[in-house]
Amino acid sequence: MKVNAQLGLSLQVEVVNSLDKVEFYQGQKMEFTLKSYPDEWRKDRISKILVKDQVIIFDGEIVALDQIDKIRTPNFGGRILGGMLFTFGASWNLFGIITKFNSGFEFNGSDLFIGLGSMTVGFLISKLLRYHTYIINKGSRLRIIDRRFRVEESEDYP
Repeated sequence: MKVNAQLGLSLQVEVVNSLDKVEFYQGQKMEFTLKSYPDEWRKDRISKILVKDQVIIFDGEIVALDQIDKIRTPNFGGRILGGMLFTFGASWNLFGIITKFNSGFEFNGSDLFIGLGSMTVGFLISKLLRYHTYIINKGSRLRIIDRRFRVEESEDYP
């Protein structure tokens, strides 16, 4: 009889010549494209990872490891920076308009341009830097990592 520890099985994306890596575990969602459909992004939950066959079983389909073309993960830094710039621009314009009507402050076109420019740059940053895309076999490797251990039951081990 064998006792298996299921915690060590993962799918790992490694960046070549870097210590950066992204790991996906069973039950986690992954966004990817296949080599046969490179423009169609799929987001599916990993049901099972088969080490021997080098296959990932998703909720809806079975995909061989070498069929995956790209994997993308959310880039929270781009979203945060874009949101901060957008909020700054909206606040700049809002407070400028409020002070113009309340205290007679001169809110001219250059002030409006600062706010609108900041909002535009923030929106573009949040949309363009929304994801980090890993292209497999072009700067990134995809492999299955098996850190499970097996213990054979013997007379010495209960």
